[in-house]
Amino acid sequence: MNGTVFLRRFAGVLAAVLLAGAGAGCGGSLYDNSENWAVVNNDVPTYYADYDVFYLYPSCIKGDHPSGEGTPVQYLDWMKEGVSEDIRRLVVLPLGRQFGPRVRLFSPFVPQISFNDYSALLKTAEAANWDIDWAKTPLESAISYTAKALKWYIDVKDDEQPFVLEAHGQGALILYEAMKRCSDIKPDKGFVAAYFFGLPGVTTERIDKDFGGRGIKPAVDRDGVGVIVVCNVRTPGSKLEETFALRGGAVINPINWRTDASPALPKQHVGAVFHNRAEIHPLRQIIVRPNFCGAVVDTENSLVNLTHLPAKFSFPLSPRSFGTQLWGVFGMCVSRNANDRVRIYKFRHTGIELPDGN
Repeated sequence: MNGTVFLRRFAGVLAAVLLAGAGAGCGGSLYDNSENWAVVNNDVPTYYADYDVFYLYPSCIKGDHPSGEGTPVQYLDWMKEGVSEDIRRLVVLPLGRQFGPRVRLFSPFVPQISFNDYSALLKTAEAANWDIDWAKTPLESAISYTAKALKWYIDVKDDEQPFVLEAHGQGALILYEAMKRCSDIKPDKGFVAAYFFGLPGVTTERIDKDFGGRGIKPAVDRDGVGVIVVCNVRTPGSKLEETFALRGGAVINPINWRTDASPALPKQHVGAVFHNRAEIHPLRQIIVRPNFCGAVVDTENSLVNLTHLPAKFSFPLSPRSFGTQLWGVFGMCVSRNANDRVRIYKFRHTGIELPDGN
């Protein structure tokens, strides 16, 4: 895509952010107000969009103090000067490039906790073998807000409009828990797939327990609909304790969409999407790298091991580092797969297929 085309598409998405109607949905909802969304494309007609994407971002504030017992938890304040604009760029630029112009984007502001506080919370949960009630942790506010945003979205969207969910890092855990509180997220209401990267402590059995009654299952191939995709990544040379290793955890390789140890080569990789925030010009902030790497599933630890990484790559890829670019490694793999799953969903539910090339 050339710079002029991308800028035109980005401008269209940004205009939708600024002009989104605030009168739809349940009266009095926090999310009636477009200022509480990083992006809300409900003013874009559904006939223009092939499907919707509801997205929740990773940790956006690092925290300016060490976490510990008795230390106040820091929450994201999107009303603080410059914060909402920064998150909007973080969402709109990569996702606009990843999914293209024929997708409506929805991403709410929610009171996430700081990266430092979230990291400390994960250590506590991991020590308890992930047997934790997240509603009794500082994440409860963000989970509750996200559930409200999901319910608002379900209320205002066309019943026949298919949608996918995607989330990274802290956002993945928050969105997974919020899904549990929204009973209308199910295949007969348009739900196609949820893509979770960096979701800790989730097994296939837990997904079946949490969502099996709605007809939602763990993803086991590239074609299923009404599925939850879980991918936790390990980079070469990293320690196992730096990952979200979990025996029996849910896992799938986003390059070949296999759950076994069949390796995927770089030539099969559709493309990574990286966000270079150090660049000022939006056209240069987004870097798309086709054939970026290979990957293979570590079935024992339920991880996706990256292979054949390029020798020269300047961005951090640790799943437990603030500002990591790990979340973009499978960006174009996700969007192509979402297109395919939506095509299958539409054919099954309405008899209408998306044209090739979307």
